[in-house]
Amino acid sequence: MVPGVYLSLQALVMCVRFCTIRLPIEGRRTWFGRLPLPVLAGLAVLLPSMAPAQWTNRYPKNNGFNHQIYLEGYELPTLAAGVLDPAASPDGRSIAFASRGWLWLMDVATGEAERLTTGAGVDSRPAWSKDGRQLAFVRDDSRTTAVMIREMTSGAEREIDRGMSLDPAFGGDGRTLYFASVAAGDLDIWRSDLASGEKTRVTTATTGIELRPMPLPDGTLLYVSKTRGGQDEVRHRPVAAGAEQALLSGNLISNLRPAASPDGQLLAFSWPVDEGWELRLTSIARPGVSITLVHRARGRPLTPAWSADGRWIYYVESDREQVMQLWRVSADGGAPALVPIRRWSWGAPTGRLVIRTRSPNSADLLPARLNVTDASGHPLIPDRGQPRFDGQNGATFFYSQGTVEVTAPVGRVTVRGVHGLATPEQRASVDVVAGEAGEVTL
Repeated sequence: MVPGVYLSLQALVMCVRFCTIRLPIEGRRTWFGRLPLPVLAGLAVLLPSMAPAQWTNRYPKNNGFNHQIYLEGYELPTLAAGVLDPAASPDGRSIAFASRGWLWLMDVATGEAERLTTGAGVDSRPAWSKDGRQLAFVRDDSRTTAVMIREMTSGAEREIDRGMSLDPAFGGDGRTLYFASVAAGDLDIWRSDLASGEKTRVTTATTGIELRPMPLPDGTLLYVSKTRGGQDEVRHRPVAAGAEQALLSGNLISNLRPAASPDGQLLAFSWPVDEGWELRLTSIARPGVSITLVHRARGRPLTPAWSADGRWIYYVESDREQVMQLWRVSADGGAPALVPIRRWSWGAPTGRLVIRTRSPNSADLLPARLNVTDASGHPLIPDRGQPRFDGQNGATFFYSQGTVEVTAPVGRVTVRGVHGLATPEQRASVDVVAGEAGEVTL
């Protein structure tokens, strides 16, 4: 994060993005939609004079989509407390997921989650190999996203692709990995031969983006297509040359992250309705009719994922404190059930840090916007509330009412904060001690 970034006029433009980028809880509505008319009029006067400070893309430019800012906000991975991107292991014993920007592995029987990754990057979207020996995932360094593979026995990691690379999925033969990449100028589906490293472009459309590949047991491929005109589809690509079929279609379905069942027969997906959001199920062979598994008048059932035996569909949903919770529902229907994380095992000593923000020359606490990082530069967030990401400057931040607490690995933690757009950035560093609650005041 650039020091003093909150002082720039650019920050006012970025306010538009602060309430639209990577928000898994309240939705991706623009900040403008909630502003009173006089404020909108004032911004209309200011914006022409701020042209030199307009938003520019931080991640690789995508030529297949009209608005890069929306592409990054809707399609790049999310950072949040709780559980994101669940992926059940092939043996059914564990669930990999993302939380706080790292990957975790939860034992289904005990509910204990063990942290797998520990680096500076923000890790997300895990996907298992068929034999359970490897876990592919996305690593975000705030300028690029990379598709990685982790060996589950040794912990060794290797990079498969970097740039804007997303949504890894192992092919059924175990020798190939599908993913989305901007290597050809826009997001397409690619396939990598894991032995040779050779990469082959699978989709070649230039009028939109393709992502979320889902290889099926019969060798065909499902993927999500989003066009410049706002038409979003789940498409079925045949093995040989031939016409593709659209299984689902809708306008601007930003949370469309479907999941194919292990036998390749059914598709689970989240869908907006007039009364809220639903988790639905449809036949891949006969997609004309769908059934509702979960209905929410408030909240959203997101990112469905199947158990290896096809009995359960896992998904995530925010609670009232904006913490993402793991749920599951039977593929045959019935009441959904919460899957609690009973213990978080960080795999390293941790401590707590209480952060207070106050006015100079006063003991009064002040609300603030905070950016907190550990010794490696990895962002730290509170147990509750909604973090946000500033894609102009690469900073993860959250709001505090004056006092907030975070868990941190032992070592140096850096806290940066501002009270408003016109206040200088304040910074402090403190060493977190194992098992203790330290304090820092800005």
